[in-house]
Amino acid sequence: MLRIFDKGIKSSFYLLFLIVPLILFSKTSEIFEFNKMVFVYAISSIILFFWFGKMIVDKRFIFRRTILDLPLIIFLGSQVISTLLSIDVRTSIFGYYSRFNGGLLSSISYIFLYWAYVSNMDRLSTLKTFYMILVSSVIASVWGIFEHFGHSFSCFIFPEFRKFDVSCWVQDVKNRVYASFGQPNWLGAWLVAIIPLTWSLTLNSSIKEGINFSGYRFKNILAYNLLFITYYLQFSS
Repeated sequence: MLRIFDKGIKSSFYLLFLIVPLILFSKTSEIFEFNKMVFVYAISSIILFFWFGKMIVDKRFIFRRTILDLPLIIFLGSQVISTLLSIDVRTSIFGYYSRFNGGLLSSISYIFLYWAYVSNMDRLSTLKTFYMILVSSVIASVWGIFEHFGHSFSCFIFPEFRKFDVSCWVQDVKNRVYASFGQPNWLGAWLVAIIPLTWSLTLNSSIKEGINFSGYRFKNILAYNLLFITYYLQFSS
């Protein structure tokens, strides 16, 4: 039973990093961020369930202390006080109305996910998480490269369009691509954060924890090039 809860936590984190960058839904007023945040809240709830279940089965309090605990508690306390004193409590709790991000709820979710991660994920599962991030980033990069040449996967998967072009967008996605992120700057910021990860995975291609990643070296280099090309397209115009 303990193994089931532990696997549930790790699988939930894998899904979080793999799926969130790619989520979008055309039927909501905010196509991108709102749907990503709803998924984050759902996964956070699932991880909370598995984490508490793991502690009940193991009959101990599972929490790994880190150097960031006190700063996070102080920050969270300031957010709670700010919410209580807010002139618009609802917005302070849920964040910007069309995105459900930037409020107390999202802050609690992010901080909880940090503590859940450091308390339950080991080095090997972190390496697997890195590859989940890399896979989703490569998909987003290919998505963006196709957009630059006038073929958006978004327009193809939206049931009201079903056309493999960019006719579903008012924005000029050919000159400033944004793939599944909804904003060129968000995609660019994500790629800047992920590109160094490809360097690390390429340089550290042999790991002793039971998995040999040397066969992934070429794939890491290929991923780096795809991410870099997509980032370049943000400024090529």
